[in-house]
Amino acid sequence: MKIFHYDEDGDYLKSFMQTDAFISDYSSLLIEEMALNKPVLYTGSIKNFDTYMKNKLDALYVIHDEENLLTMMNYLANGIDSKREVRTKIVSDIMNISDNSIGGKIIHSLICDSRE
Repeated sequence: MKIFHYDEDGDYLKSFMQTDAFISDYSSLLIEEMALNKPVLYTGSIKNFDTYMKNKLDALYVIHDEENLLTMMNYLANGIDSKREVRTKIVSDIMNISDNSIGGKIIHSLICDSRE
């Protein structure tokens, strides 16, 4: 099982599509990772989350320490994804953004790219 790949390609969406899960910190890519409906192990602080992201926390595996990270990686590697249903519902809500905001445009672009 390959668990790490250093990606030098400028088009990160190709790599995103090939992953089974994400390990992420506080990043502008977080919503894009979530939109792909794959497990996200979140290692950053939630104190700076705005209301929109706080409402999405149930879809993330919030990681507190190295032991917790390794445990969750092991669960996911063995097909145990306790957040799948919640994540699917939240991702469905994300995908229904139909406005012309930046977030809406990013999600629309992700959907189009993932279908190619």
